[in-house]
Amino acid sequence: MTFGWVPAADVAFVDEGVTGPFFSGRLGALIKEHVVLPEVGVTAGVGTILPLAGQAGGRLTLLAPVREASGAARLVPVHPAPGTAAVMPCP
Repeated sequence: MTFGWVPAADVAFVDEGVTGPFFSGRLGALIKEHVVLPEVGVTAGVGTILPLAGQAGGRLTLLAPVREASGAARLVPVHPAPGTAAVMPCP
């Protein structure tokens, strides 16, 4: 467990369209540290779990939540570099 303060500008409202994919059973995990996800402008760490949107040629497409100007969250497809993410459950 962890706790702390988060800047209000980093918090977004979610609905089932955003939360549903996290409960779909189709998930991917980052298996390397400092994975750059340029589509959302972040660098994520090992153990980050995101919904799996697709898989082609050894490359995964995951869905990352982002905050829109309205304060609502939406999911954006991201493409981690090959070898930095795996389909869950991982061996």
